[in-house]
Amino acid sequence: MDNDLIKRILHKIGRESAKHFGKRTGFLPAEKKIVSFTFDDFPLTAIENGARLLEAHKVKGTFYSSLGLAGANRPVGIIGTQQDMLALSERGHECGCHTFGHINCAESSSEVILENCLRNQNVAKKISNLHFHSFAYPYGDFNPSSKRVISSLYRSARTSEPGINVDKIDLAALKSVALSESTGLEKLKLWLSKLNKSGGWLIFFSHDVSESPSQFGCSIGLFERILEESIDRRYQITTILEAAKAFVKAKN
Repeated sequence: MDNDLIKRILHKIGRESAKHFGKRTGFLPAEKKIVSFTFDDFPLTAIENGARLLEAHKVKGTFYSSLGLAGANRPVGIIGTQQDMLALSERGHECGCHTFGHINCAESSSEVILENCLRNQNVAKKISNLHFHSFAYPYGDFNPSSKRVISSLYRSARTSEPGINVDKIDLAALKSVALSESTGLEKLKLWLSKLNKSGGWLIFFSHDVSESPSQFGCSIGLFERILEESIDRRYQITTILEAAKAFVKAKN
């Protein structure tokens, strides 16, 4: 069997088993309809275009960074620097953790994950005493042991498992939807319609936002369409941290 296929199978098993362990449960009433826009890796285009469009509508987003990649040229474009993070935070956006070296949590020991997260936090503190409350798993991969470490450090952790977070929710494994060209406008609009019916919390995640996006990002036009439709539907648009504060202790 192909090694890559074996790895994908093992990662899927790890994610599925992790859903049953280390839960941080909360309850969000279905009458709430919340949308969060998040960006992984901290590419400059997400700051220049994503944050700019959010601010034009007087709302904020959450940007997950791996500060070990600061200034690097990655598949999603040039990564923002520590000073870019400081400026973004001062503009009212939330900065979250994506590990220091963008490591795969499903392939790393608990010790390595802890060291990576603490290192990312320590670098952020040196910028302006910035503290991370939210986390996103790099590559969307996690397992029971990594989930336990992450849930001990952060108020919430976002996965790439598709879905809407509603009723009884695991804050240590939040569902989300890829805001990307491959998902497409119609499917993204369908998710917004699903939120209208189910209520809850719909989290979008992307990477770069540009006229020529990577396979992991989206165009400026697509981002603007989904943002404006969320506003037209009168959904509450807020950061991950602010939305997490809306949760109450889960009902038995």
